[in-house]
Amino acid sequence: MRFENIRGTTNDSTIINLACSQAVGCSDLVLKNFNVRNPKGADEYICENAHHISGLKGDCH
Repeated sequence: MRFENIRGTTNDSTIINLACSQAVGCSDLVLKNFNVRNPKGADEYICENAHHISGLKGDCH
């Protein structure tokens, strides 16, 4: 799956929240020109059952 040219601002610290199926999951995700910012400080990336993600500026938890 590929996400391109996404930009904006969040209202909280969560920049991305991927919730993939526990049975199948998501893999080989690509984020290109992904520019979402959190004006309040540290960024948080949440990725449930998502693997092999490229293009994030932080670690997915």
